[in-house]
Amino acid sequence: MKEPIVIDFDSDESGYGRVLFNALVSTSNLRNFRDVKFKLDTGADMTTISITDLHNLGYTDEYLQSRPFSNTTVIVADGTKVKLQYITNVSLKFKDREIQNAKLHFAFGTKMSNLFGNDILKMFHVNIDRDKSLLKLTETETPPKLIDGEIAIQIYNLHKKHKQNF
Repeated sequence: MKEPIVIDFDSDESGYGRVLFNALVSTSNLRNFRDVKFKLDTGADMTTISITDLHNLGYTDEYLQSRPFSNTTVIVADGTKVKLQYITNVSLKFKDREIQNAKLHFAFGTKMSNLFGNDILKMFHVNIDRDKSLLKLTETETPPKLIDGEIAIQIYNLHKKHKQNF
């Protein structure tokens, strides 16, 4: 098993203990990495990025508007229902470790945050050490399988824990 990805984090000032961390982001249109701040959100189905940060990564509105839409409609924090678009082939770098071929979702007309969601988190066992302000991501032995388009994290964990055959 590989060593976990260890990420230093800060808590935001909201009093809710949100986990905030920086990732170096590289995409197919960049030759190097740029720093982007994300919030860990275990309730978010998808990893999202703001239009502002996409502009900072070098993307134009014209290019972004031509990107494909995801198959699902999501409800963002302000209650708005939106169809998310996405970019692919994204690399997220943390110190000496890298997550490759990630997908970042975005939407025009919303005040979307940079959220590190379950589409990436499902590949890891997540450990938050609040005393040391460390987020540890340990790769799972077998990634969860998709069942009817849903991430089967709960079933995967039960299967692994009880060695039952689902």
